Amino acid sequence: MTTKSAQLLLQLAEQMLSMIRGEIQNEELRHYITASIGASLGSQHELSSELMSHAETALYEAKLLGRDQVSFYKERMTSSVVSEYQIEMGLRQALERQEIECWLQSKYNAQYEINGAEALIRWRRYVSTGWRCYGSKY
Repeated sequence: MTTKSAQLLLQLAEQMLSMIRGEIQNEELRHYITASIGASLGSQHELSSELMSHAETALYEAKLLGRDQVSFYKERMTSSVVSEYQIEMGLRQALERQEIECWLQSKYNAQYEINGAEALIRWRRYVSTGWRCYGSKY
């Protein structure tokens, strides 16, 4: 695809976002409507299933970046998005598997007295290479 094709696709996607964007308000709450768009440009030799898969990857990336935006597929996205997706799916089952741990860490004041605690959540997950503890990134 040409740069011109990419520009036209971006313009179309931004118009779509603009048309969808809005708000709904009832007596108590205000709801904001947004959308995320994933796009993939390919050659005439690419399969439509590949283009759709790439567009889905770009859509997931757009959602990770904060929603209400357009993201074009780039080759580097595949591994990072797949990794994020696997972690998200694993976390959905982590409570059921009792893999979530809560640790309390003491907080001290200037007189070295405990004046509170900070809750630290860790995900202890067994994988084929042994136990892993996720926490610093998430």
